[in-house]
Amino acid sequence: MKVQPILTLFVVVAAVMVAAGGLISLYKTDQATAFQGILDLSGRNTLEEGSVLLNGQWEFYWNQLLNPADFEPGHLSLVPAYIQVPRTWQGQRAKGVALSDQGFGTYRLVIRTPPENTGKPMGLYVRGVASAYKLWVNGQLLLEKGVVGTSRSDMRGEEYSRTVFFPLQGNRTELVMQVSNFIQRKGGLWEPISFGTADAISVERDRAIAFEAVLTGAFFVVAVYHFGLFLARRRERWALYFGALSFGIGVRVLTTGDTLLPRLLPEITWEFSVHLEYLSVCFAVTMLLSFARSQYPDETNSRLYRGFVALFAAYGLFVATTPAVVYTYTMVSFQLLVLAAIVYVVWIFTLAWRRKRPGSSLNMFATAAMLLFALNDVLYYNHMVGSGRLIQFGMLSYILIEAVSLARQFSSLFTKTERLATELQEINESLEEKVRERTRALRMANEELERANRDLTRMEAARRHLLSNISHELGTPLTMIRGYIKAVLDRIDETKNENFLQMTYDKTVLLERMIRDLLELSSLESGRVRFEFQQVKPLSFFRGLFEKYQFVIREGGAEFQWTFRGWGESGTDEISIDPMRMEQALANLLLNAKKYTPRDGRIEVIVRKALDGTTGDPALLVEVQDSGPGIAEGDLPFVFERFYRSGEARKTSPAGMGLGLGSTLTIALPLRAGLTKAGMTR
Repeated sequence: MKVQPILTLFVVVAAVMVAAGGLISLYKTDQATAFQGILDLSGRNTLEEGSVLLNGQWEFYWNQLLNPADFEPGHLSLVPAYIQVPRTWQGQRAKGVALSDQGFGTYRLVIRTPPENTGKPMGLYVRGVASAYKLWVNGQLLLEKGVVGTSRSDMRGEEYSRTVFFPLQGNRTELVMQVSNFIQRKGGLWEPISFGTADAISVERDRAIAFEAVLTGAFFVVAVYHFGLFLARRRERWALYFGALSFGIGVRVLTTGDTLLPRLLPEITWEFSVHLEYLSVCFAVTMLLSFARSQYPDETNSRLYRGFVALFAAYGLFVATTPAVVYTYTMVSFQLLVLAAIVYVVWIFTLAWRRKRPGSSLNMFATAAMLLFALNDVLYYNHMVGSGRLIQFGMLSYILIEAVSLARQFSSLFTKTERLATELQEINESLEEKVRERTRALRMANEELERANRDLTRMEAARRHLLSNISHELGTPLTMIRGYIKAVLDRIDETKNENFLQMTYDKTVLLERMIRDLLELSSLESGRVRFEFQQVKPLSFFRGLFEKYQFVIREGGAEFQWTFRGWGESGTDEISIDPMRMEQALANLLLNAKKYTPRDGRIEVIVRKALDGTTGDPALLVEVQDSGPGIAEGDLPFVFERFYRSGEARKTSPAGMGLGLGSTLTIALPLRAGLTKAGMTR
């Protein structure tokens, strides 16, 4: 079940019940009414029933200001007219003459009460009298508000509710009231007067004042609360408008009904109070329009909104710069403008409700309820109904419903904020973890980059070293070739020309080999060499290599032999290698061994099973041993560096660039990654 319609209905019904209760107490349908200036209450126990309203026909004397003495027998020959109370003069007739709203006159009413009530304290609760009056009770002047006069220049208005108390004198009570009005559109007794026991009148007055005080306080509290919301969040303009709307309504309540404002500030004049009454309505309706626009901007027609605001601003300026006798005559037009503005706000909220905007249903119901109460007041102030002022109840219901709606929206926003905060916290925690992961990845990438930079540095150094060695290594044989050719050309010793040509040929072969080694090394380093791995049996593969290279190695006079350990002739183990690159690597090792082994020396290749020192898997170990001078201990760390040659090697064997073992390492590394059940060491 939805809460919004039920809550809205509850608030509206509560406001209507409060209004109905006030009206029942104010307008009792079963009470007696005055007829031709006499109200007969002799058949009622007035003390027990509390109070009655002095409604009905009162004697009236137009353009005459009479005192109680003027009604004594034989004093004057007065012919009364009878007019309805409560009601303004305008529209009524006295002795066939239509009364205007401007003028003066005297009211008179005789109240008959039971004789047993004689001496009991009684009271009168006088509400709206337009606009100055004097009241005599049984010939005694008890109330005088404003200055009663026969023209605008000699009168002063003061239209505030008052109470007066007196004892009953017999079974007959005479009321005489002088009333004058030259300062506004309405004149006369336009609101009811209550008559009853002193206690009942005091309670009625206190109840009315307390109700309006509580009502005003409620509006001002709502206003202050929403002003605080706006100060806390300047972006929430709707809070400013709603607070200003509540403030404007509160000011109007202070200046209508029992008019609490003059009670709180007696120095305030009636004219100023009426200005505030009209201006507060202009201000409140303008804020209502602004609030609706801030809530639902897409449903608000900007031109229509600005038109209403301009009209209310212009009317407010008109009220502020003219006297009450001028602007009060425009009340009907003003009321129609207010009704049109409220109808437009209802339309905005209805359109928002049709489009399923948040909180629109409550806004629509609240504004519709206020519109009904406002329509009642328009009819009441124009004397078309006698229901009394109800707009304060409509305003109260509107403010309460809107407060509930806004509180509900705030609660929804707070719940959403909590959910978003929880989600944000989870996202932050996730982001922190991602940041840590990214940090680790960046750190690793940075380390890789640093290693790459170091490798690039080494490669650059190697490149410079390569160019230096190439220029040096190629320069020597080229110089020698040029010298040999020069010797042949100069015919220094023709018997040695053949030797010069042979040496020239040998040097070109050396250059070809050096260039081939450089190209091979460059291809290996750049990754352009493709390895074609095959499954081969190591016994047959290495036996074939032995048979292939035994004549080349033995050509130098050294003994060459192969040894197979841990392998049987029927062995079925296989290894995954690139046969050509494996042969190339092994040939480099054998040729280096041949170069430094004396003629009566020995070169041996040992192929045996072993365990990989890193993984512990079965591996194949190939060793090349020779009986040459060996490598100095200081040169061992550099044997696989490209272009490295020990000083002794340069002296004893100038041929070569030191590329052989370097290329052997480059070839052997990827070969080792491709082995299955066998491996290789350098």
